[in-house]
Order: sequence, then structure tokens, then C-alpha cells
Amino acid sequence: MPVHKSFQEAVIRDIAVWIEDNINERISIDRLSETSGYSKWYLQRLFKKHSGIRIAEYIRYRKLNKATALLHLTNLHIYQIADMLGFDSHQTFHKSFFRFFGVTPAEYRRTGDWPAKIPIPDIQNQFSMSYSPDIKILETFVVCGHAHMVHSDLEQQNPDNDFDRRNIYPALGIEIADHERLILISPPKHADSIQALNVEMFSAYEGNNIVNEERKETRTINGGLYLELTTSIALSQIHDWVVFNYTYTLTKYNLTRREGFDLEYIAAGNNQNPNNKLYNIRYLIPVKI
Repeated sequence: MPVHKSFQEAVIRDIAVWIEDNINERISIDRLSETSGYSKWYLQRLFKKHSGIRIAEYIRYRKLNKATALLHLTNLHIYQIADMLGFDSHQTFHKSFFRFFGVTPAEYRRTGDWPAKIPIPDIQNQFSMSYSPDIKILETFVVCGHAHMVHSDLEQQNPDNDFDRRNIYPALGIEIADHERLILISPPKHADSIQALNVEMFSAYEGNNIVNEERKETRTINGGLYLELTTSIALSQIHDWVVFNYTYTLTKYNLTRREGFDLEYIAAGNNQNPNNKLYNIRYLIPVKI
């Protein structure tokens, strides 16, 4: 790759990261120009060249994508979400949302589905999409195990956030071995803010091997279509990888997330370097076409 092109793409990635870090603010082209050090004309031309869309479109897509999460995961009023994401007004947010999703924010909130129909380009190139995700059809099944509630937030920046697999797996009593272990992840709903999300992580026992009958719990996994994603990755990167697939992979394949558990199958990988320990992940998201 020519050095000039590589440098330009790096600039665009840096801009995408900056947009993500400031997505809750009103982001103008003037401010981006001042931050990047490039003229508005050159910056817009460069962005369109390497991403295929205009900067203003990209910012709007990212804001609307975050709005879908806020609508489904929190109890925030719609006008609060519009203000939080830096829209000029509630009416502007309403019109933009309806234009892309075909429903109002209120109608979207009432459905259990999570349609992802905005084709957001992966400018940051966070993870490889060289593989083709699989669509699986699962039968309904029941698992036994025990649940663990963890505190989370949408930003993943709260120091009290404990939605960290490096802490979760020991708390669940999971010894990562060569064989797969199954974790069910229940999307949180109805939180009062973006910092007060509670996520249920359910550790499934193997077979019916219940250590303590009094603690026995069951969960039913509904059958249907699932998007199966596979990777070999460090524990600290799993969360970002899952968010990446929700943001980009679902939109790329025009899939809608339906109600149900995410299924996370995890096993130790071959690379056991303690400084770069990798795990094999199969992650299944309930979807419909």
C-alpha cells in the first residue's frame, strides 16, 4: 500500500475514533477541521474517498445507532436521548430516526426487535471481517446453572463497571478449559441511566451436573435463527468484538436482532502465553431476516 494512502486512512481512522469519543456532543465540520488540522473542503473530500459516505452522514448514522441502544436499554425519555446525542431538537431526532428505520422512536422502543438497517462503514477497521458468519437454526432447549448480575454502562468508561470478563468468569466459578463452556447473556432493559445497566450472565452447567440442588436454576433458549460468530481473542477484547458485530456485522447482512439470550461458548485457545492468552469464542445472536 502506498505510504500516502496508508497515511490518509490512518487520519480517517483517527477522526472516526474522535467522533466516537465525542458522539454525545454537537459535532460540526468546523470543529472536526480544527481538531484534525485540515481544511473543511479537504477533510470532507478525504473522508468521502476512504469511507464512501459524507462525514455528516457518518456522524448521523453513529448517533442513530447509539439511539437504538438507548431506546432499548434505558428508560430515558426520548427528548432526553435526543438532547444527549446532540440533536438540534426533538423534532430533528424524530425525523432522522423515522427516515432510516421507518418507525418513530416510540414505536421502535415498544418492539422487542433490534433492527439494524443503517449501513455504517467500519472506518476504524477494529476487527477482521475476512470470515463469513454462519446462520444457524437451533431447536428450543433448556439449560441448568446459576446466574450472576453484573453492573455495566453503555460507555464502558465507568470505573465501577464490572462487566469485564476477566472478573466475571472467576465470579461465575468457570475454569476455562479445553472444552467449551456456555454463558447466556441477557440484554438489560429499563435502566434509569446509561450508567445503571444490570446484565444477567448465566453460567450453564454441563448436562444435569448440579452441585447444589437448592441453587438450581433453569433458562429456556428459544429455537430459531442465530447468527454465529467465531474468533480467537483475549478476554479483554471480547466486549469490543461483540459491540463491533452488533454495530457492523448485523447491518452488513441486513439482520434484525430478536428477543432472546446471546449465547457465548468459550474455551481456552492454543496460545497459552500468559501475556497474550487467547480464547476460542463462538458467539450466537438471535436474529431474523
